[in-house]
Amino acid sequence: CKDKIDEYKKLRNDIVKRKRRAEKEYYANKIQNSWNNIKEMWSILKKAMNQVSDKTCLPSTFNHKGRLISDKQTNSDNFNEFYSQVGPNTNKTVKPAKHKADHYLKKHQQKNSFSIFTPSFSENDIFNAAARLNKKTSTDAYGISQAVMLDDIEFLTKPLAYLMNQSMKKGICPDGSKIARVIPVLKKKGENSLYDNYRPISLLPALSKIMERL
Repeated sequence: CKDKIDEYKKLRNDIVKRKRRAEKEYYANKIQNSWNNIKEMWSILKKAMNQVSDKTCLPSTFNHKGRLISDKQTNSDNFNEFYSQVGPNTNKTVKPAKHKADHYLKKHQQKNSFSIFTPSFSENDIFNAAARLNKKTSTDAYGISQAVMLDDIEFLTKPLAYLMNQSMKKGICPDGSKIARVIPVLKKKGENSLYDNYRPISLLPALSKIMERL
């Protein structure tokens, strides 16, 4: 019986050793392959350290001004109201500028010899900008995923080049490209039933991402 126990322990230790070696090699390869993607690398490291958490799961009830609210629409409206006031409330704490914008433009005029105006974008420019985007499956406010658009980008380069050149020429960013799908994500520390413990993640339309790249 003792021989069986010793044999079991030997096999168990060997399996554990092989498992740890395989896991080490797995993460080493993953990190090596994501060397130029800092975000992906940190995601791998957190997973290796068991620090991955489900940030998308929201509680069924929120505490708002002493009231417990479980209605989804009400909570959604309250989140929207809370986030919409962050900017104005922050602006109230910022002191007025001592000078107008012209003062700073003239002050640094000699240093800034480059033009801020962009040349016309070609279809190839659109394609290259899109190629630098990740094929994310998450959808924007219009229900379109970045992955779907990028899979057919070769058919969209011509109309996109026209639209984006017109946008730059007229100095107008289409209102539709400014609409984001906002997802509240719980901060690392904080009570999950309070609105102000969530930071907003904005999913912009895929077309806006291409414009940003350009």
